[in-house]
Amino acid sequence: MSALPAIFATAAIAQHLLASTSDVLSSRTPWIVHYADDSCRLGREFGADGDKIMVMLDQFAPGDVYHITLAGKGTERLGKTGSDADVGFGPELTLQTKVGLMRGTNTAGEPVVVLGPLDLLNRETEEAHPLATAAEVAKIRELRIKRRSEDLTFRLGAMTSALAGMRTCTADLVKLWGLDPGQQQNLASLPAPLTSPSKWLKSSDYPKKALRKNEQALVSFRLMIDASGAPTLCRIQVATQSPEFKELTCELLMKRARFEPARDQSGTAVPSYHVNTVRWIVAD
Repeated sequence: MSALPAIFATAAIAQHLLASTSDVLSSRTPWIVHYADDSCRLGREFGADGDKIMVMLDQFAPGDVYHITLAGKGTERLGKTGSDADVGFGPELTLQTKVGLMRGTNTAGEPVVVLGPLDLLNRETEEAHPLATAAEVAKIRELRIKRRSEDLTFRLGAMTSALAGMRTCTADLVKLWGLDPGQQQNLASLPAPLTSPSKWLKSSDYPKKALRKNEQALVSFRLMIDASGAPTLCRIQVATQSPEFKELTCELLMKRARFEPARDQSGTAVPSYHVNTVRWIVAD
C-alpha cells in the first residue's frame, strides 16, 4: 500500500535556520523489531557513548514506506530549526528531497527528530510502487540525511533479515484489523479520496491554545473504510505532543474524509484501510 503525501495544517510564524555539523555513525546494537498496538518499529543504536542516536523505522501498514525517528543528544548536529531535509537509503540511490522534518523531545527528555514518509527505494510516496525486491534490499547499506551544510550518514549494515521481520509484522497488523492480508496486497485498486486530503484539515482548524504556545504535532492515523467508501473508524497509530491534536485530527477526518472504495480483482467493492500522516506545523 502506498502512502499519500502528508496532510498539512499550518499557521505562519517566522523561524530562522541554523547550520550544524556532518558525520558518519556506525551501529552499536543489533536491529530489533518491536510489535506495537497499531504499528511496527525497527530500531538500532548508533554512535559513541555520550553522543549516541537511536534510529527507529516505523511502519503503519504493509509496503515500503517508513517514518524515521532519531532520538538522542547526537541529533543536535542536525540543527535546531528548519522543516525539511534531503533523506534517503543508499548508498546507490538518489536522496528524496524536501522530506518533512520535525523536532521535539521524548518521555526521557531526549531531543528527537522525526522524518518521513520515506520510501525504501527513495521513490515518491504518493505513487503506488511494487515492493522492493530482495536484490534491491540487499543493496541498502546506509541512511543519509542532508540539511544545507549538515550531512549525517548511518551505516545500517545488511537489512534483508530486519526488513523481512517488518513485513511479517505489518501483515499481522492487517489480520488484527479484521482483513485478509493476501486480499489487501492484491487489490485492483486502493481506497481513493474523493476530495484532496489537503481539504480535510484547514489552517483555521489549528488549535488556538497550541498556536499561542507555538506547539506542533505529527499525527499518523488509520481510517477503516467500508465497501461504500465511508470511514467507520479512526485510529491514531502514533502521535507527538498533546491529546488535543489527536482528538481533533480524528474528529475532522471522520467528518470530511470520503473515498471511492477499494476493489478486488473482480471489481467488487471491499472493505480496506487508509493510512496517512497529519503535520500540524508552524510555518517557517
